[in-house]
Amino acid sequence: MARSSFEKAVKIAKNDPQTLNNLGYLLYVMSDFPGALDLLKKAARLAPNDSRILNNLAMTQSQLGKY
Repeated sequence: MARSSFEKAVKIAKNDPQTLNNLGYLLYVMSDFPGALDLLKKAARLAPNDSRILNNLAMTQSQLGKY
């Protein structure tokens, strides 16, 4: 249910970095690392100084072996 809600929110606010981060983190927790990576990269481009986004992006890249 959370995934569906976040996906709807992303459709409404396509360029909101926090919404992208929230869905990206949820996908990370669900072990959908490629899906999380796409969203977190976009969020990082929109908010390059946001430490939470950068942390989530780094964790995801680590899981994918991208150091």
